[in-house]
This record gives sequence, C-alpha cells and structure tokens, in this order.
Amino acid sequence: MRWEVRAAISVVLLVCLFGIAVLTLNVAQRIAEAATANRDSGHWTLSQTDVELLALDVAIHEGLASEAVSDAALAEIRRRFDIFYSRIKTVSTSEMFQSLSETPGFLENYTVVQKFIADTTATIDGSDTALRSALPQLQKSVYALRAPSRAMVLAGLRTFAEATAASRAQVEHTLLLVAGLTVVCIFTLLAMVAILVRLDAVNHARRVEVEAAAAHMAAIVATAQDAVITINEQDCIASFNDAAGEMFGIKPSLAMGKNIWDLLLPSDQHTILRQILGEVSLAAPGGEARRHRLFAQHGDGHVFPVELSISATYHAGPRLLVAFLRDLTAEVAAEQALVQARDEALAGERAKADLLAVMSHEIRTPLNGLLGTIELLGNTRLSGKQKDYVHILETSGMILLHHVNDVLEISRHDSGQVPCASEPVNLEKLAREVIDNQAAAAALHGSRLVLALPDSAKNAIISDARLLKQVLLNLVGNAVKFTDNGTIRLEIRHLGPEGPTEFSVSDTGIGIAPNDLPRIFEDFVTLDPSYSRRQGGTGLGLGIARRIAERLGGKLTAESLPGHGSTFRFTLAAPVVAHASEVRAKSDQVPASAKSQALDVLVIEDNRTNRLVLRDMLTFLGHKVTEAEDGAEGVRIGMERRFDVVLMDISMPKMDGLQATAVLRSKMGPNQTTPIIALTAHALPSEQRRFHAAGMSDVLIKPISAKQLQDILQPIGDNLRQTQLPAAPSVIEAEMPTMLARYIPAFIAEGDQLTARICALSLQTDEDDSLREVVHKLAGSASMFGADMLASRLVLIETCLKTGEGAAARAEIAVLSSCWKQAKGELLNRS
Repeated sequence: MRWEVRAAISVVLLVCLFGIAVLTLNVAQRIAEAATANRDSGHWTLSQTDVELLALDVAIHEGLASEAVSDAALAEIRRRFDIFYSRIKTVSTSEMFQSLSETPGFLENYTVVQKFIADTTATIDGSDTALRSALPQLQKSVYALRAPSRAMVLAGLRTFAEATAASRAQVEHTLLLVAGLTVVCIFTLLAMVAILVRLDAVNHARRVEVEAAAAHMAAIVATAQDAVITINEQDCIASFNDAAGEMFGIKPSLAMGKNIWDLLLPSDQHTILRQILGEVSLAAPGGEARRHRLFAQHGDGHVFPVELSISATYHAGPRLLVAFLRDLTAEVAAEQALVQARDEALAGERAKADLLAVMSHEIRTPLNGLLGTIELLGNTRLSGKQKDYVHILETSGMILLHHVNDVLEISRHDSGQVPCASEPVNLEKLAREVIDNQAAAAALHGSRLVLALPDSAKNAIISDARLLKQVLLNLVGNAVKFTDNGTIRLEIRHLGPEGPTEFSVSDTGIGIAPNDLPRIFEDFVTLDPSYSRRQGGTGLGLGIARRIAERLGGKLTAESLPGHGSTFRFTLAAPVVAHASEVRAKSDQVPASAKSQALDVLVIEDNRTNRLVLRDMLTFLGHKVTEAEDGAEGVRIGMERRFDVVLMDISMPKMDGLQATAVLRSKMGPNQTTPIIALTAHALPSEQRRFHAAGMSDVLIKPISAKQLQDILQPIGDNLRQTQLPAAPSVIEAEMPTMLARYIPAFIAEGDQLTARICALSLQTDEDDSLREVVHKLAGSASMFGADMLASRLVLIETCLKTGEGAAARAEIAVLSSCWKQAKGELLNRS
C-alpha cells in the first residue's frame, strides 16, 4: 500500500485520540464545576434569605404580643436581623451574583431588599427605646418585604435550575462526541490492523520473490561463462563462481577469503586496479559500471588480458564489490590479426598507388620522347606512305597516353589529391569548348553534335570549370565513341531559379542493356566482348566522371534503351549566377569613383618576369616601385630607407621570404612596422598561418590582378592619406592584357628552362626541395600570365611534394612537358 494512505490513516487516528483526550478533560472539568457549586451551597444560601426574613417577622410579632417588649425580645429581633443581613451580604458577594444580576426580576427585588436593610440598620443599631417604638412600623416593613424577597429568591432559583440543565446537556453532548471519536478510533485501528495484515502478506510474497531471485541469480552466477567475483571491504574474496575458477585455474573453495591483490593480479596491475576502485567509490550508487582492460594472473603464473566491469553495493550491510571479468585472450588475438590485415591492406594500397605512379611515370616519360620524335619526324620530308605511318604512330601514341592518364586520374581521385575550385563558370563557353573538342571525333563517326543552352539571363554557376569540363568531355566522348551516323546532344538547363543545374548528354547510338546499366560507372568496365572489340578503351572514363561528379557534390545517372541510344544526366547543386564575365567584372573591378593613395612599394621577387609584371601593375596603379632580386637584396634595401609596403615572394635563393621578413622585423630598421605582404603561387592553410606567425601582414595568391593589388594596398594608402590614384581601375584592367603581352616571350623562354629543369630534377629522388622551389617559381609565373591549366597542375605537384607524395608528384611531372607545350601555344596565339 502506498505510503500516502498509511500516513492518512495515522493522521486520522492521532486526531481522534487527541479529540477524545480534549473532550474527556472537558467532561471532567464540568463535573468538577458541578461538585464545586454543590459545596458552596449557592442554592441553599439564596433560599435561606427568605427563611431568615420570615424568622425576623416572627421575632417582631412575638415581641409585640406582650404588653411590654422585653430586652430578650429585642435581642432576638436584633439577632434575626443580623442573620438576614448576613444572608443578603453573602449573596451579593458570591460568584453567582454576577449571573443573578442579569436574571430578569432578580435585580429589581434585590434593590428593594437592600433599601430595606439600609433603612432599618440605623433603627436596629439604635437604643432599645427607639427600637421598641419602631417595632410596629418595622413589622409592616417586614411584611411588605416578603413579596419582593420571595420573587428575588424564585428568580435566582430559576436561573440556577436553567444553568444546571444547560451544563447537564453540554456534558451529554461531550460524552456523545467522545463516544463517536472512540468508534472512529476503533474503526481506524481495525483499518490499521487490516493494513498490517496486508503488508505482512506483501512482505511475505516479496521475501519469497527475493529468495527466488537470489536463487536464480546464484544459478546464473554459478553457470555464467564470465568470472563473477564479490569482494568485501577487506579486499578479500567473498564469492568465486566456477567460471572464475576455470579462468584463473583456482578451485573456488580455495579462493574464498583470499586477498585479491596477491591471488589474481600481477604486481604491475595493482596501481591500475586501485584507480578503478577509487572511481567506483566516487561513483553514485546504482550507476552504470564502466569497463576496463587490464591483465590478470593465472594460477600457473602466466598473465592474460581481461575486461573488468565492477560496481559497489551497499544494501543491508557493509560495502560489497561485484566484479565481472571476461577473458580477452582470443579477442585480443583477433584484434591483432585484424590490425595486421588492415596494415597489410593499406600497404597493398600504397604499393598499388606507388606502382601506378611509377608505371605512369616510366611509361609516359619514354612516350613523351616518342611522340616528340614522331612530331619532329613529321616535319621532315617524307613520302606519302611514310606520312601515313607517322600518322598511325602518332595516333597510337596519343591513345596510349590517354589510357595511362585515365589510370593515373583514378589513382588521384581515390587518394583525394584533386583540389576543387569555387569560381564563376561560363556555361556557354564551357559547353562550346567541349563541343569543339569532340567535333573532329564525331565527324569521323559521321555524327552530329548539338548544343542546347539554358534560356536564362543567368548562364553561369559557381563550381570548378576544369573538373566540370572533364566530366562533360568524358560523357560526350563516350557518346561519340558509340554513335555512328547519329546525333549527340549536350543540353544544359537550370532546374530552378537558383539551381540545381542539369547537364544531359544523349545520343542515338547502340544503347546499353538494362542489366549492364548498374555497372557502367565501375572501373575497367567495357560491357560485352563484341562491344569491347568494336571500340577500344580502358573502361575508366565513366568511372572518372562519377568520381569527379561526386567530388563536385553532384549526381551522375544513366538511362538507355538498346538500339535507341543513351542519356547521361549530371545534376549539380551549384549556385546559379549572372554571366561569368559579369561576375568577374563585378568582383575584379573597382568603381570608377574609388580612389587609392600613392605608395612607395618595395617588390622582392626573384622571378624577373613576375617582377616586371608587378612593377608595371603598381606603376599603373600610381605607386612608386623599388625592385629587389632576392631576399638578401630586399633586406639590404629595406634597411636603408622606409617603404610604405613590401611585397615579398616566399621562395627565393640566398634568403627566402620568411627569413627576410624575420630580419626586417627583428632589427631596429626603418621598416620594422611596415606592412609586408606575401606573394606565392600556392600556399596550404598551415603555411599561410606560418606566414602570419613570421610577421607578414597578409598573403596574395598568384595570379595577381590589379584589383587584388588595389584592394590590399588601398587600406594602407588610406591610412597614409597621400595622393589619389591617377588612373581609373577600368582603364587599368583594359590595359593589362597589352602590358602582359609584352612579357610573354620572356616568360616562354623562362618556362622552357624551368620545365626542362623540373623534368631533370624529377629523375632524382633526393632533390624534392630543389624540385619544389622550381615548381613554385614556374607556378607563380604561369598564374601571372593566366595559364590556368598549367598553373593548376604545378600547384598539384607542389602540394604533393609538400605533403610527402613524391611518387604522385613525379607522375604529374611526366606529362608536364605536353601541358607546357599546350600552354605555350595558347600564349603565342595571345601575343
């Protein structure tokens, strides 16, 4: 039964007992009051006043009956008057007079009696002669007083009777209340008895359940596969099940009462167990037991790993620890085997990656020489048949190079070495480049390429143009390969005002069987043998497209009907923006009203081309420029006079940018507090933090535009409050291509030298630092002149070298010559 019910019954019982006690005291008090009233003889005293008045009247009558009133008669009259007087005095001074004075008819008659006494006292106390003469009149007065006296007595007696009746009724009422409360107490006691009987039955049932549960638990512990040990406060074993005996090789009877420190644990585990016991003692009672791993000691002395789960119980006695131990020997062996298998698998993956990188390098290096020689041979005087042979050689070599590139591309994507840019991408320009790239191949198959662009003013998205182009080239190239005399359609449309954007490539080719659709995006899949014989390839193109699509955050799907063609859809959740050129104009241009301050700038750059371009940019922006060819010269110039700002390249001979910055900041020179801005083609986030820690104020990543320079220099100039820029930014940006074109020949000459040096250094495995410096130098120049594909590949090579992926870097360097050749052709066309 709930404690609230028991508490309520107890309260009722207590209230009843208290009420009985109070009422009993009240009855006793009433009885005592009644007894006290009888002892005082209030009723008798009041009735005696009338009796004494009659006795006075009799005494006067007897005295007048004789001829001469004797002295004895006068004495009797005086005595009777005194008795009457004392009776009246007793009534007026008694406690009951107050209640009698409020009784109707009593006070008026009492006043008459009092007046009689007052009038007669002087006569009674006077001489005998005066009394004898006043007796007749006194007799009349006494006779007249008899009626008021009797009325007074009757009123008083009536009041006494009413009070007695009221008191008797109140006592009866109180006795009834006592009886009622007594009955309630009896029933309450009966309820308590019933409750106690029920509680006894419940406790008996619980005791039976607890005994059954204890027997059940004892059976579980006895048959448990894990060791179950209870430990008392003296750290001695209180119980030891059979599983524990089997685990430790000790009979349970022999283990009872033994100390756990000496029996179950090696000495080096004592400290660990003490820490565990300390945690258990601090834990809340009934909390979840934590699991711990430690080593136990077998009876034969050998040590084995166990998992310990321990908790404390404080019920009905001192603390008792309950410990569950599980032998982990087999589990630890399995974990070690799993770790070894994982290490072997990782080693295999690394070996595969290294093999792919090395093989790609070893194949592409002679292949580049072969293709170069074929190109040179094609420029000589050849017969028609020889030209055909050269064309076959060149075509076969390019196909082989494409296959090798596919294998390396898979390796790069799987290792996460392909960075993703976030920039405005002109969809129309991108799509037309893809169509132009595949037009010749489509013509060979007699097919027609069709382009459908989104009907929207927003024809640009924020994504990575290079990776997006690679996906579309793979999809369109795959469609061209398997479509003869048909149509390949590249369609781009926005699924919503803000995206996503869907790229679909559909063809009227041979199609794909439904059971082959789920595996077309797997690596090295070329479908059926006849399909494979008809068209060559590694089967990696769609696998690469899938990887890039996922890396860009998109989804690539395929639909096909055999004999009716296929449709590949690439859905990309990229923000839709305005035209890419407009986006760039908005971000790269400065409002014509914006003004900058003329600054005295120190440019420290070891690359001559980059240095000249920076000088012309700064000059067009209205700044004064001083040049230094390396860090040492920059420090020397910087210690001679103060500059408003220093543009510092990072990788330089003699003294790099970080060392030069440290010198300028540490010495008490004129440029100790001058803003120093780092110039670099590529910098990892950790390296940028290192630049700031070295004392550099900001970082500019190449390629550098006039807008970037103006944005970073304008706050410095505003603080100096000097002259405004002489030229509007729009004019500067318009003249920049002409200015860069003047330096393209010098850059091409430098690029030839640096490319040759990179290829030479890549053949030496112990020259990674020198190789990284040269790659960084060429990447900076390539970024400056807008050779984005070349710059991206160089940035990837530099990142691989910085992160210790030398094999992957050399695999990229193997195709650097062809990439440089393509970039050089574009630059020559631009100049």
